[in-house]
Amino acid sequence: MWLVIQFCVILINLGCLTSFLNLIGTIFVMILQRLTLLLGGMTISMKFVEKQLVTKAQKHERLISLSGTEACAIKNLVAKALADNEISEKCVGAILAEIEKVYNDQIYNCCKK
Repeated sequence: MWLVIQFCVILINLGCLTSFLNLIGTIFVMILQRLTLLLGGMTISMKFVEKQLVTKAQKHERLISLSGTEACAIKNLVAKALADNEISEKCVGAILAEIEKVYNDQIYNCCKK
């Protein structure tokens, strides 16, 4: 009889231990679920930030390429005007037209994309 009582006590203790471990497991799962939601939200926001940065980097690359090409064209016009030892109204007009083309048309269109 004493053996049966001890066996019952052991089973009750195992049931309590199982319930306790189940509670700990449930708490642990809830923490992991919240952590998963947090990391998922961070991943989504990082993808958004990455897209913004890539777009800005591409825009700056286009601007650098554009400004180098147009600076070379303006430099050539100025060099041609200085080589003639006279700066005519036609040369000044060509230089100003090139500068206006850069700032009004191409850079505006490049930044708009």
